[in-house]
Amino acid sequence: MFVKLFTQILDSSIADNRPLRHFFTDLLLCADGDGNVVMTDAAIARRIGATLEEVQWGLGELQKPDPTSKTPDREGRRIEKIEGTGYGWHIINFETYRALKDSDQLRAVTRERVKRFRDKKKAESSTNCNVTETQGNGSNAIQKESKRTEGEEEPEKEPRRKKRDICLSDAESIYSLYPRKVDKKNALDAIQKIIGSPPRGMNTTDWIQSLRAATSAYAKSREKEDPAFTPYPATWFNARRFEDDQSEWMKSTKPQQPELSKDYEW
Repeated sequence: MFVKLFTQILDSSIADNRPLRHFFTDLLLCADGDGNVVMTDAAIARRIGATLEEVQWGLGELQKPDPTSKTPDREGRRIEKIEGTGYGWHIINFETYRALKDSDQLRAVTRERVKRFRDKKKAESSTNCNVTETQGNGSNAIQKESKRTEGEEEPEKEPRRKKRDICLSDAESIYSLYPRKVDKKNALDAIQKIIGSPPRGMNTTDWIQSLRAATSAYAKSREKEDPAFTPYPATWFNARRFEDDQSEWMKSTKPQQPELSKDYEW
């Protein structure tokens, strides 16, 4: 059997009584899960390696009221006889400290669960940008294998960059093409999200080139337009306006003035 000891015992009213404090600690080690020491005085003496006189002295002291105890239950007594038996002792505050132990364990389990959750989210975010990159690599792998069978040497691979760095730099390059430079952080978030989800059958590289081309075309269509009527980049990308019919971009978004009647006189 084992028990969790709390440092409060070093600040308790028996802290300065070293022999009694040591005896109480030994008694705690003899207790079962409910705080009962179901042993005779002689058995306790054999278990903790003390004399019978030392055990009887300690049991007598722990049964006395203690007005300076921090837990005043049973007038500050620390143990009491187990009712209905000729021997055995119950540690009065055992349940209180066991509950503290359980709450400590619960907090430790909660901290560990939160840590695992955060580690998982961090791992997901680091691979989120180009998670579909491998979808477009199947045909590339077949082409490379075909070249090797034809005796063609495979070019040396470029050093692999971190996926998140690739995604961010590509988003920056697309953002730089947009005709209105505002709300950059939200714009980059929107662009990275789009880069990470290319259409089925298209690899990420081709998808990024397509986004650049669409953004450049939109910027050109806005050259002679009032910038105030150009949406924020985050709004434009989140609404997937790059998928619009490009002829729509050439239409002015300025409010049209009503046409005056020919008969109108000033």
